[in-house]
Amino acid sequence: MFLFMLVLLPAVLFYCCLRSTDKSVISVAMTGAVSGVFVSACTALFTYLHRIPELSFAGNTFYYFFKEYFIPVILLYAVYSLVTSDEKEYKVKTFFPLMLAFYAVYMPYRVIASNSGAFSLFSIFVKPVLVLCMLIYLAKFNFVFYKANLGKNSKYQVAAVLLALVSMLIPACLEGMYTVFFAVPLVYVVSLLYAGFSVFVFLRQVREEDSFLL
Repeated sequence: MFLFMLVLLPAVLFYCCLRSTDKSVISVAMTGAVSGVFVSACTALFTYLHRIPELSFAGNTFYYFFKEYFIPVILLYAVYSLVTSDEKEYKVKTFFPLMLAFYAVYMPYRVIASNSGAFSLFSIFVKPVLVLCMLIYLAKFNFVFYKANLGKNSKYQVAAVLLALVSMLIPACLEGMYTVFFAVPLVYVVSLLYAGFSVFVFLRQVREEDSFLL
């Protein structure tokens, strides 16, 4: 039942490591995985994930946005950027494998630990896809921000930040809608569109020489 959720992100991470000519990406992936284990362990020891979902779309959306996406991404990448002495471009291009490895551990933990009943189709199939797609978008917008910063293009920088926030907000909104059983068919339709466009973005990055992939 959990196979798809457990395998999806590691499979994409394995592909990224395999295609990269710089094998130091493996150490970055290990850093992300260890970080995922550490954060999951701390969460298990010091917090309680069996929350009773609010009967509020906004309340659940903000919970998922900040707890599962915004705070982990910002903190992990900030610490990684401060601790490592690599060039800025390297840090930007290793954002994707770092986050893939982190969420390969952290996302299944949160899904399993926060569930007190039967697992839903959304939590074990749709959510892993949404997380993967979100990381593709974030990697792309992080790369756009970096390039815009080099060119001193403030408009592109602002646009990249706003789009990155939207890319994190959409999965949170969809899960918030699903949690209160609001327009569930729409949740699946939007999820499909969100995933479909991310595949297009990823395939373009694979073909381009200068992309967010190392």
